[in-house]
Amino acid sequence: VSQLRIDVVAWRSDTEVDVIEITPRAVLRALGGIFAYRMLYAQDHPELKVNALIICKDAHIAVEGVAGRIGVRFHFTE
Repeated sequence: VSQLRIDVVAWRSDTEVDVIEITPRAVLRALGGIFAYRMLYAQDHPELKVNALIICKDAHIAVEGVAGRIGVRFHFTE
């Protein structure tokens, strides 16, 4: 049995965090993972606003479209 592990939790303020997934290419697996991590973190920390962010070099076009509808942001790197 494996334990779920968030790549990074970045504090924006005392009441807001970004849950971050880091991957070379964002595919559906990364999107599903960050969505689940955000939900689980929010469940454990109801006092916080929890955002979801994927840091990647590129993303599958379908993933970008779905991500926008479920509130997942991207940061693209070189």
